[in-house]
Amino acid sequence: MKALKSQLASEVLADPVARKHLREILTRGASNGAPPSEFEFRRPNGETVKISPRIVPKAKAA
Repeated sequence: MKALKSQLASEVLADPVARKHLREILTRGASNGAPPSEFEFRRPNGETVKISPRIVPKAKAA
């Protein structure tokens, strides 16, 4: 959950369109085993950021 605390994550999750797009990519990748694709997110200042979400499995305690 560390990545969700980043400034970029806060900006993406605050934007309804970017949040919906991110959710679609992550659920599509999880359902068919395909790696998630990337998408572009436009910050309020006009800067475009290319986001490539990665699903990293959490290590289980022994």
